Amino acid sequence: MTASDGPSDRSSDRPSEVVRARLMAAVSREAATPPDTWRRRVVIHGALAAAWMLGVTALLGARGDWSELPRGLVIPTLVGLLGGAMLASVGGASRGRIMVGASSEVLFGLLASIPVLLLVVVTMFDLRGPETPLLVDPGATFAGAVKCDLLIIGVGLPLLGLGWALLRGLILARPALSGACAGLGAATWAHAILRVHCPIGGPSHAIIGHLLPAVPLMALGAWVFSARAHLDRPTRPTRPTRPTGSDR
Repeated sequence: MTASDGPSDRSSDRPSEVVRARLMAAVSREAATPPDTWRRRVVIHGALAAAWMLGVTALLGARGDWSELPRGLVIPTLVGLLGGAMLASVGGASRGRIMVGASSEVLFGLLASIPVLLLVVVTMFDLRGPETPLLVDPGATFAGAVKCDLLIIGVGLPLLGLGWALLRGLILARPALSGACAGLGAATWAHAILRVHCPIGGPSHAIIGHLLPAVPLMALGAWVFSARAHLDRPTRPTRPTRPTGSDR
């Protein structure tokens, strides 16, 4: 090695201007959610979600024959709905071990298994009671399903918004999957609330009027989480331009 090679070799080991700019941006970036901040945020958003759901439940009220329904049908129905809602919400709002959201395996597993669980619940446990109307006319069946669809979407939208706000500042690795999982959780919480209120029985109404609203909420969650992730992602610094006429 000649003496003239020494400076060249040392300079080649130095990072480029672009790499150094990225490193400085990463070092100067403060943690968006320190542990204490995250715990407070979870408690606050969880309390707001609980208050919203309790308020809506009190406003809608229980169906007239709720106390007369067989406990063998009510208990597994509520356990299945509340369990599915909790799993989907935790999966969608999870920071993960490296604060980029839950893993693909977890999110795909939840999105694949929870709808199947809910379908089994609403088809196996039909909450028919003494005051359950029998909707035979297709028009009345469609009107009742649309009313429940709109109610579930209306109740679920604020819950999805709270999940979106909870994860602000995090750069999610899989925002669409996290958003879809959060939308599924919001729809299932709303489904559980409406199940207490809605007097209409039958698996067809439960599927069309109570399960299908999860689809638009999942799509909306995937979209808004992806859009926010695009805005939160740090921009890449531009490569410095070489002065005109420079040989270096």
